[in-house]
Amino acid sequence: MTQQQQLEILVIDDKPCIVLSFYQTLKDKGVRLDVVQTTADGLDLMTRKRYDLLFTDLMQQPSGIEVYRTAVSKGIEAYIMTGGGALLEEARAVAGESLLMKPFLIKEVIYPIIEKARQRKLEPPKP
Repeated sequence: MTQQQQLEILVIDDKPCIVLSFYQTLKDKGVRLDVVQTTADGLDLMTRKRYDLLFTDLMQQPSGIEVYRTAVSKGIEAYIMTGGGALLEEARAVAGESLLMKPFLIKEVIYPIIEKARQRKLEPPKP
């Protein structure tokens, strides 16, 4: 797989075990993965690098919802991950089917998303 075919993925979660799980599960899957633990760091990375996929926790200050909206405005396929909380209904209204409820198995939930994104990236551009 060439570098141009590799997916660029950003994962934002304040729980080290989630970030580590993403890294360990995806490191050998032909993706380039950046993982950070704050939404501020994630927003900063999005200003400097182009991503194909974003997975962000529903954190606050700035919220995962703000990160999601920023990503979508940049044409990034984005997902909000949450175990619930005060912002759940707003996240559901904003993200719709792109809301992933924790806990989930990365292999069952994230792999299919990555494969679909990879297929889209390999498609020739439409005239």
